[in-house]
Amino acid sequence: MEILINQPKNLNAMITLTKASCSLIQVFNYRRPGDVECIYLHQFENIVSIKNDSNKQYRQLSKNIEKLAEDYGIITTTGKLGRKIKLLVPTDLRNCLQKIYDLRKNNLIPGVPSTNPYMFALPNTLLHRNRFVSAYVCLSNYAKACGANRPELLHATNLRKHLATSCLELDLNDAELDDLTNYMGHSKQIHCGIYRRQVVARDIPIIVKFLQNALQCKDDESLVESNTADEPMYQSISLGEEILIEKEAPKRRHSKEPLNG
Repeated sequence: MEILINQPKNLNAMITLTKASCSLIQVFNYRRPGDVECIYLHQFENIVSIKNDSNKQYRQLSKNIEKLAEDYGIITTTGKLGRKIKLLVPTDLRNCLQKIYDLRKNNLIPGVPSTNPYMFALPNTLLHRNRFVSAYVCLSNYAKACGANRPELLHATNLRKHLATSCLELDLNDAELDDLTNYMGHSKQIHCGIYRRQVVARDIPIIVKFLQNALQCKDDESLVESNTADEPMYQSISLGEEILIEKEAPKRRHSKEPLNG
């Protein structure tokens, strides 16, 4: 971004800033590529922040949360199936987006017309107009450039799985789980069905606990039955004395043998 301060029409620097900002928003928010690459200029104009003296909720926050909230803004876009997508933007990333926005508004990016409505716009070509960066391609390129051992694993699907499974380990209540699924654009039923099965560290101890409890109950029942079979039976009489009554062996029935006649 420092290059653009001195050379605002440096196209290479502008494209680099645009691609990096797109990938940073995607990774920071664990979003699908389509949720971030199609941000419109007017959506950035409507970015909101909780830092507002007239905001009642802001005044009710604790000092630590209040300080944390001041460092972020929210951009609202439209994602898959028309869902509202909220993108959290930290201050340093917001400064980068503001630089891109200012250059766009002043028509200082060569090849990008003012009619291009996208925040992460690219110069037009003869065949393509109103182009924008591909968040999928950008993240793939950065995954390879960062020197990761397996860059093919650094993509949106795995990032979102990581977020979902990590949060489920927190034992979220129903309200918190609703907030998470809404944020990720999932239905609650599908979210729990897909991701909860993958939390092995959570499932194994719970299942083992159930099985051990069942086995313990079975052992206790067997012990009671065994003691009952071995102990003699006692019968109480009116004089308060107890007479030991031994169990009699069951009488065998002798089948009548046919007479030879």
